[in-house]
Amino acid sequence: MWIYAAEAIAYQRAKDFSSAGTLRSNLENLKGKVLKAKGEVKKALNE
Repeated sequence: MWIYAAEAIAYQRAKDFSSAGTLRSNLENLKGKVLKAKGEVKKALNE
């Protein structure tokens, strides 16, 4: 569910950016945060 929220936030932010480079940078940053959160959730479920 939180992945969909992150995608929605990324979409909303994408509408605000005029620069493709800035958008790409922010999406890469978001991707890193999502992957980190996914790993944390996986760890928490295994405990």
